[in-house]
Amino acid sequence: FIPAHKIVLGIPTYGLEFAILGRNDAKPCKKNIHLKKRRSIVFPTAHETAKTHHRKPKRTAGGELCYIYNNHGEKRYVCYLDGNCIREKIALAKKYRIK
Repeated sequence: FIPAHKIVLGIPTYGLEFAILGRNDAKPCKKNIHLKKRRSIVFPTAHETAKTHHRKPKRTAGGELCYIYNNHGEKRYVCYLDGNCIREKIALAKKYRIK
């Protein structure tokens, strides 16, 4: 048992952008989709990219925002946090009395 006051919850304030690739180009993940990390991405950049490519982000099961867009013929998957997601994580930390 670890006392709650010794546990710290880290909340990332960035997201990730992946290329969606063919079977032999990257490691497989859910539903036989293959992803290769392209970059870390912060909210303003992710939000602007979604607007530029006319994409409406959707919530994942974990509460993050995500969308897929086409970048010069390469499909890209973007997943990132917004204020609502961060608030939920802070509320969880408070609920369990962790830092």
